[in-house]
Amino acid sequence: MSLTGQLPDGILPGGRFATWTAHRPRFVALDVDGTLVGASATPRPRVCEAIATAQQTGVDVGIVTGRMRHAVTDLITSLQLTGPHVFHNGAEVQAGDGATLSVLGLTDTAVHDLFVLAHTNQDVVGEFYGDNMFFVTRVDPRSEPHWQILGTRPDGTIDTAAALNSMPIRKVTLTAFTTEAAHVMAASVTASGLSAGTATSPQTPNLTYVNATDATANKGFGLTVIAEHLGVTPQGLVMIGDESNDLPAFAVAGTAIAMGQAHDDVKAQAHLIVPDVHDDGVAHALAFLTGSIR
Repeated sequence: MSLTGQLPDGILPGGRFATWTAHRPRFVALDVDGTLVGASATPRPRVCEAIATAQQTGVDVGIVTGRMRHAVTDLITSLQLTGPHVFHNGAEVQAGDGATLSVLGLTDTAVHDLFVLAHTNQDVVGEFYGDNMFFVTRVDPRSEPHWQILGTRPDGTIDTAAALNSMPIRKVTLTAFTTEAAHVMAASVTASGLSAGTATSPQTPNLTYVNATDATANKGFGLTVIAEHLGVTPQGLVMIGDESNDLPAFAVAGTAIAMGQAHDDVKAQAHLIVPDVHDDGVAHALAFLTGSIR
């Protein structure tokens, strides 16, 4: 079904609109920061209502985020999301009932190199995430807003990478306090052969997060695991996001949707563009996809 020229008010064609064929969604993947939530830690009422309505019509909705699962448990519970869900930018995927579908950890060598990278830059704090806890290279007051978002403080500091050898590391987040530091971290992570997912959050406008994971782990990989688990074709997948770390999932989903405040390079890889997070972009997307497409 082609809807060229038939988009409702508030929804615009993205850079890949010409290649898009409309399909009623089977699974909708939601990025968190800048998509599901904005400056507030909770979704806006209209978004909550749209998610509930979509799920009532048989559409599964899950979170696809760079956060650890414990940092979004309240969101999943309050919205009664059916899942599955992707955490740590694809390094961990869970079914809706909490069963683990996939885990991709970092090698000791990668952890060591990332520790050195963070430890030697005073404008960066390295956060090393295990299964249900995380440690940092140092406690820096500039990181406090990030830990408030997560709803928990670090479990401790580490002086050497060897201190983490007994704990499998899913992801390392390099929290950068300057644009220059963020660029250096992203380039260094990529050069090391790891996956570098860069993201920001409306709740922490002065911070940039470079999420370093196994080379295979990204949101696109996580979405592929979900599709296989649910038995859904790419045409039945929708991904809604606003940052460059959402692009691998845009490449997998039959419908890729960029939020209105996303950068031009993200919009260029989207099929559709909806209003920004403060104007209920997710609600616009769900109303259109579940109400207009049969």
